[in-house]
Amino acid sequence: MQKILPSPLVLLTFLLGFITAYYLHLPIFNDPDIGWHIAAGDIIRKLGDLPVHDVWSFTEKNQTWYNISWAWDVLLSFINQHIGIDGLFIFAKICPAIVVASLIYFLKKRGNIGINAIILTGFITFLCLMEFAYARPQIIGLFLLLIFHHLLHQSRLIAINE
Repeated sequence: MQKILPSPLVLLTFLLGFITAYYLHLPIFNDPDIGWHIAAGDIIRKLGDLPVHDVWSFTEKNQTWYNISWAWDVLLSFINQHIGIDGLFIFAKICPAIVVASLIYFLKKRGNIGINAIILTGFITFLCLMEFAYARPQIIGLFLLLIFHHLLHQSRLIAINE
């Protein structure tokens, strides 16, 4: 029978990461871009499409606007509308905890890394990710990078075993 839940170390990492970020009370609006991301998401959801001009800029009609974080903006707008600022605060604290817990999971899955090295790596990574406890869109990129690295490692193992 296949295990559904991750190991206790991964769960503990997630919980400690979330609790630490939560109780540090890093204000979500310490990052001045959060309000902008929510407002941009509101506009995208209202239009049902990506705007081609920045509605807040004095160059609104003269330059094409490329909102590269549009999916993140829509997500923040959705969370804000349905759960509110408290929901955004919780979401902002969950994101880095998920990234660190995933890192611990992937390192533990390799089987050739000592538990002390895994814990130290998780701790250092969490400290580095505290900047992203403000719901920054880059956190998704870090998570996708982690998954990509894991897939590369898995494909290397398959190639070695063939």
